[in-house]
Amino acid sequence: MTDSNTHEEQSYLDAIVSFLTAQEVTHYETEISDGENFVMGYGNTPEESQENASEQWDEYGGSNDDEGDCCYLVSACLDAKELPRSSPEMKAMKHLTKSFILQSFQGRRDYISYKRKAPGIVQAIKDRKEAQDIWDGIHKKLETIASSVHSNNLREGHRLYKELVLDLESRYI
Repeated sequence: MTDSNTHEEQSYLDAIVSFLTAQEVTHYETEISDGENFVMGYGNTPEESQENASEQWDEYGGSNDDEGDCCYLVSACLDAKELPRSSPEMKAMKHLTKSFILQSFQGRRDYISYKRKAPGIVQAIKDRKEAQDIWDGIHKKLETIASSVHSNNLREGHRLYKELVLDLESRYI
């Protein structure tokens, strides 16, 4: 495969993601990490991707300890159950996201889609009178996902998490 084919293929894939995520095609990405937490910013210029990454860092990352947010839905579940954010489920999701999900084009697309859906899902659950029961069910699924991740079955962990998010979206949004 030549460099021009690779560039053309990447441009085509970028266009597909743009269509699927209803975003402009972005050509730059910036990752901010402190070794444990990380965020990605995308933009049409290096400055725009850096600014977007900084905003994400302020909202989701930005901690030198295990309390830093990585996953909106997992954080909300742990908060609802009054569990620490240093839980095995959060650690597993951080590892899954960094080591598997963000390492592929499809995974990055899933990540972008998830970031858009998660706040609405969380709010819809919080607004329901049976919210605690819902969080209990989500936590059980997160334990299963964490078990897959701890067994180094990252592909299965990603599949289960994606399935969870899609199920929650269909039920509550």
